[in-house]
Amino acid sequence: PQVITKSLLPFTFKAAYRSRNNFNIDDDGLSPEMKISGVKATPKLRNEHPLFCPVYTLDKRLQSGTGLIPKWNPRSTAGEYLGHSLDHASNVALVLNLETGHVFP
Repeated sequence: PQVITKSLLPFTFKAAYRSRNNFNIDDDGLSPEMKISGVKATPKLRNEHPLFCPVYTLDKRLQSGTGLIPKWNPRSTAGEYLGHSLDHASNVALVLNLETGHVFP
């Protein structure tokens, strides 16, 4: 709770806009995103996560597969989910690093 501050307010707006565009389905079964794109697709609610929920990111050395880390070192770091990235693929999440306070995809 100490990590969630007013500076994270823009992420709540982005998450609200994304939810409204994907899941606000009218009587014809179309969301605003489907109307604009002309593509009818079923939004998957199981792929959505609550804003500010805890997430764990894998160590960069293990992600790339180039290096090994010592056996007793942590393999992941704790973070906080801030929604999906607008600049990357649709499955890339934004994560707040709890140690540094930086947001990264």
